[in-house]
Amino acid sequence: MSKNYPEFVIPQVAHRRYDPLMGDWIIVSPHRISRPWSGHVEVPHNNQLVDGCLPKNSPINPLSPGGIRASGVITPDYTSTYMFPNDFAALVNKTSQLFAIFVR
Repeated sequence: MSKNYPEFVIPQVAHRRYDPLMGDWIIVSPHRISRPWSGHVEVPHNNQLVDGCLPKNSPINPLSPGGIRASGVITPDYTSTYMFPNDFAALVNKTSQLFAIFVR
């Protein structure tokens, strides 16, 4: 590439791109594909489901009280409605200054 134009590298963070055909800005989130996935998990053979749900503090459910989230944070021992922070948000507040040039 020319020294006047830096080589464009597709960022691995959420960003917006302009679609000249539709005249709209679109959101692209390439980093979401790197989220962890444990795959299908079978119900234990002892079938200890309570009302169709896994028991409290189940090690295979990161959202249960005491479960370990993908970010490594331990879920608090909540007893009522609890709002979880999104470990893998599609949009983030921070953008690099270099990439801001490409998304104007």
